Amino acid sequence: MKLIQKLFLLCLLCSVFNVSALDKQRLYFYIGQANGLDTKSRGWQGQYEGFINQSLSTKLIYLNEGNFDANKRDGYSLLLNYYTPSVYGFNLSLAAGPYYFNNTDVKNSINYEDNYGFAMMMETGINYKSQGSPFIYSLMFQRVWGFHNINSYSYLLGLGYEFDQTQQELKVEDNDLSPNLNKISVFWGLTIMHSIQDEKGSNYGLEYQRSLAKHFAVSLGWNKEQTDEANSQTQEKLNRNEIYTQVLLKTDLTPSFSTAFGFGPAYLIENGQKNSWGRFISINFNYNLNKNIGFGLNLDRMLTSKNTDTDVLRLGINYNF
Repeated sequence: MKLIQKLFLLCLLCSVFNVSALDKQRLYFYIGQANGLDTKSRGWQGQYEGFINQSLSTKLIYLNEGNFDANKRDGYSLLLNYYTPSVYGFNLSLAAGPYYFNNTDVKNSINYEDNYGFAMMMETGINYKSQGSPFIYSLMFQRVWGFHNINSYSYLLGLGYEFDQTQQELKVEDNDLSPNLNKISVFWGLTIMHSIQDEKGSNYGLEYQRSLAKHFAVSLGWNKEQTDEANSQTQEKLNRNEIYTQVLLKTDLTPSFSTAFGFGPAYLIENGQKNSWGRFISINFNYNLNKNIGFGLNLDRMLTSKNTDTDVLRLGINYNF
């Protein structure tokens, strides 16, 4: 297991090194069937890919495997990927790397447990891209070795879009929408608890972000989460204030459109319960209308030690200065 954690850090370091010299980047969305514990489930995947050269790339993946019997599993993966030379627009790909998963293990109609851990992921696919088109069509077979968790495999069909930085750089001088060093964001959105019933509610918050370099930033934020229904295990509605800080790895896909991956600690203040620490993971997308005003979409995950993990889906208005 320690080896898998080291591989995760190695892939992350490769991504950090890679993002500073990207000429070509891609975003993908996949949907298909996941299989585990002799059950079938609908799975889906979002993916960012940055190219090192024509044959090698790194992938950051969010995978939702759906429900395996009494388990609900999803997580994040960092993969190193190899492409064969293209023939008539077709090529093959092979990728491998660590997978950090979150599994909600349902014990009975009332009790459940949120588990975390590292697994190993490998995927192979056939891809098609016609010359001059930014779209990529992909058919992927994916295998996860869970070690002390669930082994699974998935068949996924995906559509990707390629952002060519060599072309985008030609437009920057005429349309420079790159943000300033500081950003303040106001958020509101949907909260979904990782539980038996997946109780839903709302959230709102405020965040300050400071760019340290072209591809690195730090943030400090506050978020308020609450659910509309009581949780079956705690018998209470979620009512939580969260103070968090993150380190973010970010990249520009176009002069006005960017994406970032962030992670860091969070201090959780819950009504009627002892305060505790958690971990906050973010995947966000930002679009700048001009030098000062922009919009953001955050796909966040709050990990706790109290079986009160949540998905935090937030829309935001950004002010850059």
